[in-house]
Amino acid sequence: MSRSKGGRRATQGRPGNTQPSPTLGMTAPEIDLLITLANYYEKAMGPTRHLVRLTAPKEVKLKYRFLKEESEWLRLFAESARDRLRDSGADEIPVAFTVRAIVAFWGRILSNLNSARSRRRLARDAVQARERMAARLQQIVVDLRATHPDLIAQEISSRRSREVPWMQQALERTPEN
Repeated sequence: MSRSKGGRRATQGRPGNTQPSPTLGMTAPEIDLLITLANYYEKAMGPTRHLVRLTAPKEVKLKYRFLKEESEWLRLFAESARDRLRDSGADEIPVAFTVRAIVAFWGRILSNLNSARSRRRLARDAVQARERMAARLQQIVVDLRATHPDLIAQEISSRRSREVPWMQQALERTPEN
């Protein structure tokens, strides 16, 4: 049996693993957007992130460390997709996501679009690209919620407290298939 870093059992790809793996066809600009979004929270915090590391209570530091680690995993995931696209020579490739990655990227996009300060810094075409990507990720979440409602509820509840209401509102406005 394979083990991942840290001694945990690797379950992805094993027979009997029923976790869905939604796939999106993605172009280079879309993958580049994912790379940008992977580090959204660190960039949004700016120099404050250094102050947080030095002065914040332990609970806040743990949340920040989680965001930083998640950002790193998401960035590596998106960079891997970009490398596969480049190696393929195609204009678009299928990118298989984990449910957690879909929800994490969707949360980051919603935060980027719903935070007045972040949105104000974006050019019109950047806002439109994020809105298109948010709609695509949201549709995957809607589709998955129809077959895996508990999994989607669990992943959404694990997100930042600001993201959860935005996700719930977006899902309420979306008709189920």
